[in-house]
Amino acid sequence: MGLSPRRVNAEFKRQLAKAGVKNPHQAKPQAPHASREFRRIPAKRLLARLGLERYEAKAPLTLPAITVQNVTLPLAQHIGAPARPIVGVGKSVKRGDLIAVIPEGAAVGANLHASISGRVTAVDSCVTIEAVQGDKI
Repeated sequence: MGLSPRRVNAEFKRQLAKAGVKNPHQAKPQAPHASREFRRIPAKRLLARLGLERYEAKAPLTLPAITVQNVTLPLAQHIGAPARPIVGVGKSVKRGDLIAVIPEGAAVGANLHASISGRVTAVDSCVTIEAVQGDKI
């Protein structure tokens, strides 16, 4: 019929408000169903009923080491003001060192930290760090 449920509901609400009918459920405190405790089902049984038990397997978490030669970190990380670099070309940095700070007076900003250890090779709209011996992230 091409009806929009949103518009139909809005029209019903307008007509009910016009007739002075208030929502009877709005001020009532809600309580769980009295037999809620007896309706619970164990997770294993639920998986079996849904046919998902074959997918229930422990997956080991493995974090492979990633070796990088260099990283380029943009000073503009978001909609806020770009960070102001506090390192220069040729400076050695360690992983986690602060390399750019929020400018004074900026309402929104983010400090920037080195993700690898190495030497700063370029500073412009980005800070480029070259790993000394292939740092691992």
